[in-house]
Amino acid sequence: MHTGDPAADYLLGLNATYAQDSSEREGYIHYRQGETYFQDDWRVKPRLTLNLGLRWVYFSNDTISGDQVTSFEPSLYNSAQAPIVTTNGSFIVNGTNQPLTAGGEVANLLNGLAFAGKNGVPDGFFTPTKKNFGPRVGFAYRITSDGSTSVRGGYGIGYSRIPTAQVYYAYGANPPFNQTANILNSLLSNGTAGGSAVAPTPESLTSVPFSFVPASIQSYSLTLEHQVRNNMVATVAYAGSQSRHLTDGVGGGNDINFPLPVTAPTAAGCLPAGQTASASYDFDPCINSGTSSAQYTRPYAGYSSINYQYDEGTGNYNALQSSVVYHSGPSQFSVAYTWGKALATVGAHGAGNTTSQGAGPQNPRNFKAEYGPPSYDFTNDVVGTWVYAIPFFNHVSNKPAELALGHWSLQGLAAHQSGFALSPGMSTSTNGEANRPNVVGKITKVGKKSEWFNTAAFAAPGFGFFGNASNGTIRAPGYTSVNLSLYKSFPIHDRLNLQFRAEAFNVLNHPNFNNVDTGFGSGSYGQLTNTGDPRIMELALKMSF
Repeated sequence: MHTGDPAADYLLGLNATYAQDSSEREGYIHYRQGETYFQDDWRVKPRLTLNLGLRWVYFSNDTISGDQVTSFEPSLYNSAQAPIVTTNGSFIVNGTNQPLTAGGEVANLLNGLAFAGKNGVPDGFFTPTKKNFGPRVGFAYRITSDGSTSVRGGYGIGYSRIPTAQVYYAYGANPPFNQTANILNSLLSNGTAGGSAVAPTPESLTSVPFSFVPASIQSYSLTLEHQVRNNMVATVAYAGSQSRHLTDGVGGGNDINFPLPVTAPTAAGCLPAGQTASASYDFDPCINSGTSSAQYTRPYAGYSSINYQYDEGTGNYNALQSSVVYHSGPSQFSVAYTWGKALATVGAHGAGNTTSQGAGPQNPRNFKAEYGPPSYDFTNDVVGTWVYAIPFFNHVSNKPAELALGHWSLQGLAAHQSGFALSPGMSTSTNGEANRPNVVGKITKVGKKSEWFNTAAFAAPGFGFFGNASNGTIRAPGYTSVNLSLYKSFPIHDRLNLQFRAEAFNVLNHPNFNNVDTGFGSGSYGQLTNTGDPRIMELALKMSF
């Protein structure tokens, strides 16, 4: 007999709920990929060379051994067979816990599911395209007769395949091949003993697309190179790319069963004090207040989220790249600078405090609103490197002095990178379906540990509305570091050598702050919460033979 007190029930060996999947599935996933190409280098003139090529790529769909996998297909969904979902997200059931339709019939809990390899459905659900042709062209032109100045350029199209993760997730989770049983008030020692079965609730699905276009990337560049002197070369270049049909995340990232817009809250009293009623809402405001479940306003009643492979994402990158390389005997010095910008509708967007944010879209029906700098975007990048062969005591008559003091080398790297793009987010208990705030002021850098950006620039959107803040509008702190390495090799015998190394990373001990909390409503909102590595020094011996 359960007491109703969690601590007392635990001491008596009683649990509150028990859940178990019907199986732990194992299977073999298959796909095929084939490519063929031809390429020709054509020297049109002594100063001009062309590179011409064409590549054809084939990606099969992903299949599971035995075809024991299903996928949701909207065209197969029949609303008349769907269960009634109440405002709290549960089903109306009969005496044996079977969900009922609006007509009082037992609902079809496989509504809208397509079975791989059945009824004309391909084993991998979609028919692969055979039109993945990627032309490639490049040229090199020597501007001056002495060969000191040249220009090069190129253009090409490449393709990427759908991840196997999508069909893998469907294989491991979708009914009827895998289902979950929930039991209330049973025993810790035996979860199925003495308890009562819980009525089924809406479950999430993974949907493999019935049509899919591989991601394509168009890359292009134009480079001017000039030999300033015999041992110095300067380069300036433009590099860019355009990406189409990008997917949102490895496992899909697009909920096609996202709650629908509404014209009024589903229950009275959901709006907070001070918020006036609106003629329409992006989603049910009662989701914010917790009065109603998101399950109640989903378009495909009977299911929770349906993770679909979105493949219409776009992205682009443009950069000015420059470098100078100088050689002097065994020594080399270089400096490079890149000024670039990346923009995308999918990928590493979202709120957080790292440089690899991966939140999904705020509104899966409007990916255009996600367009902005992804979290891997930074504007400026300057890097200097050197390998300096110390010329002293290399060839002296005093062999012990040469052995101890000669043939040392000093290497180094100095880098500065401007801050990564971060997105404002929501960290309140009443977010609802919004994951970005509203912009109510100018987004500026404050630059303090306690407030890195103007936190007053954002405010929570009204209940039932998405935030209007854009992705990538906050910049993280930059990164600056100088690394040094001093080493010398001691020949012992034949190919046996001993190398001594003294290394220092971030030798200036420059603080690099790498975490900014961008979640509105968080306890550390706007604050720098972590730093990178301090100065690190190490000594090492390396033996090679």
